[in-house]
Amino acid sequence: MALPIERYDGLGEDEAARVTVDPRARLRAAAFAFGITLPVYLATMNRTIGFVDRGELAAVAYTWGIPHATGYPTLMLIAGTIAHLVPLRPVLVLNAFAALLVATGVAMMVLLFDRVLAITSPALVPRP
Repeated sequence: MALPIERYDGLGEDEAARVTVDPRARLRAAAFAFGITLPVYLATMNRTIGFVDRGELAAVAYTWGIPHATGYPTLMLIAGTIAHLVPLRPVLVLNAFAALLVATGVAMMVLLFDRVLAITSPALVPRP
């Protein structure tokens, strides 16, 4: 369970009026961003290999290989496991997995922006 963040209105600490924001509101905003991003990405994603390194990364993930010098080991292990477990075309499964990762990243960015704005711009916090 997340604890509420105490925000200040920019006054000195003795006279600062604390405003407590419901942590569920932040989570609802992140869930909303996730819920908008995932279907849009899934509806517009490439159903085949695509361009640049996508084909190489899909083949390497499915064959448990090493794509580049850095190797992306965690991503390749997770993607290979998902590609072998889901009974669809591996490229489609990996593109859907990428959509899930992007939507999760958007939700995390919403939470990060909320935190940064709470610290840097306390005057923007609504008053109860």
